[in-house]
Amino acid sequence: MGTISINRLGGLSLIVGPVLALVFFFMAPGQMLVEQTDPADTAGFVKVMQDNAVLTHLTSFVIPLGLVMMLFGFYALQGLVRTGGNGDALSRLGITFLFFGVIGWVMSSGMGHIVANTDNTDIAKSVFQASGGFNIVGNLAGALGFLAFSLAISTRDDFNKNMAIIAALASGVLLITTVIGTSDNTQANTMGMIGGISYIVVAAWSVMIGMAIHKKG
Repeated sequence: MGTISINRLGGLSLIVGPVLALVFFFMAPGQMLVEQTDPADTAGFVKVMQDNAVLTHLTSFVIPLGLVMMLFGFYALQGLVRTGGNGDALSRLGITFLFFGVIGWVMSSGMGHIVANTDNTDIAKSVFQASGGFNIVGNLAGALGFLAFSLAISTRDDFNKNMAIIAALASGVLLITTVIGTSDNTQANTMGMIGGISYIVVAAWSVMIGMAIHKKG
């Protein structure tokens, strides 16, 4: 029985991971596809999560799975960059930020299980608010990670430079929307939607990168 190479597995992780996380994030109760709710409305968001407890549990399981797959894919990509060519320093910075970004996102998603399970409304609200803090840290670190990584890839000739630049711009938008949404609760829902679109762009770039390194074998 043969073994799969780091490029093939890493490429597959970059193709599947971000898409998996994105699809199930949009399916999560309170998000875009299921009873969309303003994140600033803590009581309303908690109620939607508890009313759709099964879906909350499902998405809270699958989103971290997709994020960890994505992180592994970027580790594989960083190893490829490190072996030669431009972008090594920026990609190392990017993978460091992404590591902490994924930790923040996974912690935030995992708290959904507690919110869905508890009968104590006050505890559920407190956990939801705490998950929002982890999500903010994840967004900030993740956006900086994507920004550094995409700028690193844009300096190389073996990947699509134009798409890397577009991903860098989307990462910058994600960073800005996170700061604005955190500073002004009235803008949190709008900034979240814009940030979601930015993540779609980054996910599309990740799929393209994943296909490229998967072909390297």
